[in-house]
Amino acid sequence: MTLWHRFRSWLRGTFQRSRIEREMDAELRFHIDAYADDLVRAGVPREEAVRRARIEFGGIEKTKEECREARALSWLGQLWRDIRFGLRLLMKSPGFTATAIIALALGIGADTAMYTIVNGALSWDLGLDNRDQIVMVRSSDLRRGENWGVSYPDFRDLRAQVKSLAGLAAYQLVPVNVSDESALPERYYCVQMSANGFSVVQHKPLLGRDFIPADEQPGAPPVLMLGYHVWRDRYGQDPDILGKTVRVDEVPRAVIGVMPPGRRFPEDTDLWVPLIPDAASEKRDSRELMLFGRLRDGVGVAKARTEVAALSGRLAAQYPDTNKDITADVRADPGDYRRLFYETAVCGVVCRRRLRVTDRVRRCGEYASWPCRRSLSRDFHTHGDWSGEDPNPAAAFAGESRPLGSGRIPGIVGCGRRTEVV
Repeated sequence: MTLWHRFRSWLRGTFQRSRIEREMDAELRFHIDAYADDLVRAGVPREEAVRRARIEFGGIEKTKEECREARALSWLGQLWRDIRFGLRLLMKSPGFTATAIIALALGIGADTAMYTIVNGALSWDLGLDNRDQIVMVRSSDLRRGENWGVSYPDFRDLRAQVKSLAGLAAYQLVPVNVSDESALPERYYCVQMSANGFSVVQHKPLLGRDFIPADEQPGAPPVLMLGYHVWRDRYGQDPDILGKTVRVDEVPRAVIGVMPPGRRFPEDTDLWVPLIPDAASEKRDSRELMLFGRLRDGVGVAKARTEVAALSGRLAAQYPDTNKDITADVRADPGDYRRLFYETAVCGVVCRRRLRVTDRVRRCGEYASWPCRRSLSRDFHTHGDWSGEDPNPAAAFAGESRPLGSGRIPGIVGCGRRTEVV
């Protein structure tokens, strides 16, 4: 039988079920009567002939059931009947139906929200294609046991002397106000970054250019690079954005480039401006910068850590007034630590939430079987002397349960409450 004939047979069995049942009943009775007539002609009394014919067929209803099971795609018809039966039960108890749907919706919604947070945290790469090569460099006070940033003079010395890193850049993140004629002022996160920052992480702009060494010299014309989402949302992807003036904290800056989508290194950045040292940042004990670098091919984090620690020791000996007990450390990309933090903190919440939701769903399912138990209890009461008391919907959701005993219907699994016989 082809798939089309099976589908057509299922359609006919689904939408013309009464007609098919009548035809099947008439055909079965015809065969029983024909066999009984043969026995009558052989000299068997009519009543005995009918009895023998029914015994030979094994019962009309049993034969009907075998015919239904042999029908193509009969399981779809059974599924449709089960769905209709379930809908009728739910419609008979609208209060329970609304409560169960709300409970399930809240549980599924909470799970979805938590999984979304975890997925975002674990996949947060800020557009890095070479994450395994990017490292962070920070300083720490061995005497106080405190972790600090790095001063600009120390950064300059480390960048000039380190050999295990293909590049070393510095940055600091500051919130800024952006204003121009395009829209109302808005608050963004801006990274002040050394000119080599984009070359270290090997990022290229979508439009224009990135920073050059001249941009970070004192007195250089103020410039600005936009994140793709800022260019899209605030400036409507204006193709003539390059060269336009944008005021960043009331400082006019010329837009020189736009980064591609997803490129927001180092800290979910909206804007980038050059890191220009001033008198305050030239102090060696002003440790406010974060450093990141890219490992050379074939160089591991351990080797880079050893070299940077040795260089920081030389700086401590050379500048004892500001660098005594100050050492530098090399760590893997901070995204790994962020993901570890989210994995331990957020996933713990998810697990606890899932346990509560799973318990609530179990109770909802237990209470959902109450209409079925009511129906079955009527049948049992017809043939026995079992009786019980009203189920308590509030107790169903409170998690109450009763021990196994005479209050249960024989053969019913998971019936945790007695059912009133109506």
